[in-house]
Amino acid sequence: KDAIGVSWDGYVYNQLTATGKRQHYILGLEKREMYKDLLGKDYATGEIYSYTSTIERAINSNLAHQQGLYEGYSQTSLTNEQQKRAFPPG
Repeated sequence: KDAIGVSWDGYVYNQLTATGKRQHYILGLEKREMYKDLLGKDYATGEIYSYTSTIERAINSNLAHQQGLYEGYSQTSLTNEQQKRAFPPG
């Protein structure tokens, strides 16, 4: 346990915790409310740009944030343009 009594058993160094995911999700919800006049109701490619490093924790933080920002939106498949960007160039 750490100084405030939280147990980190089962977590790998540099991994986003469930608490961190929830915090980013809530931040996304708050940003959605803050920018509701600027954002469309549904996610639209090109409406916003979101960047992150290649560190898994950062990617998961970004994903959780975007899920809050576009809560309730789901897309079953990637567009051709999204498929081109889905993996970093090799």
